Parts: sequence; C-alpha cells; structure tokens
Amino acid sequence: MSDASTRPVIFISYSRLDEPEKPARGEVRWRTYVQSYLAPANLNGLVHIWIDEDIRAGADWRKEIDEQLRGCDLLILLVSINSLASNEVVNKEVKAIQERQARGESVHIFPIVLDPFPAKAVPWLMKLNLRPPSGKPLSDFKHQARKKQM
Repeated sequence: MSDASTRPVIFISYSRLDEPEKPARGEVRWRTYVQSYLAPANLNGLVHIWIDEDIRAGADWRKEIDEQLRGCDLLILLVSINSLASNEVVNKEVKAIQERQARGESVHIFPIVLDPFPAKAVPWLMKLNLRPPSGKPLSDFKHQARKKQM
C-alpha cells in the first residue's frame, strides 16, 4: 500500500441535487455511482478520494474544502444542470483548480457528463476532454451500457 501522504488526492465536485438521500425509482445517486468505480483504487491505497461528507462534525466546512482544493491532484467534476448552476461548484471549486492551473500547477479537471447541458453556456467546459467520449451523458445509457462508459 502507498503511504497516505504520497497517494494522489481526487476531489469529487458535484451538486447535492444529483445525490438524493432517498432516490426515487429510476433516480441515480451519481456521486456514489462514480465513487464506486474509484473504490478499488482507494481501498488498495493507490489514491485517496475526498468528498465533502469527509468533513468532521463541527469543522469549518469552507476551510476544509479550500484545503482539499489547494492540495488535490485531480478534480472530478460531475457535470449536470445542477452542478453547472451551483455557485459552490463553478465559482469556488472549479475556479480554484483553474487558478492553480494558471499558476502552472499540475492539477487536472476530469469532467464526467451526467445529464444534457447547454454547451454554449459553458465554453470553459467545452475545452476539456469530456467523458463519456463526445460528451454523451451517462443518463442517456441503459444501466449495463453505462458501466462500459466509466
């Protein structure tokens, strides 16, 4: 197992609206879905996955998130109408990573498209290599085909 301090840190950025506590029939808990694909690497000490649920009770959540954004190696952006409309996601989390990139730091944004979104409204996102390929949303795939896209 890798030493915890040398493992790449993956920050998952998402809208809570895409992670319903009690999903309705057919509704997907997207952060959980994506995180499940990373779980084996996390379990085997290859990476460290960080999500906002890791913030301890009583902690200063803004400070914790900012610290993780300053130190992560990769930001997985779960792209949806909800996340693209979130001030926290776009103007805090994504912006923090873009600022690090502008300073020459080696940190990446890995966008995973969950639902259709207005591409013309987010030109910065369209410059990134979207997943699934061609930016086809995961929600457009049936369950088994969706698994092949990850």
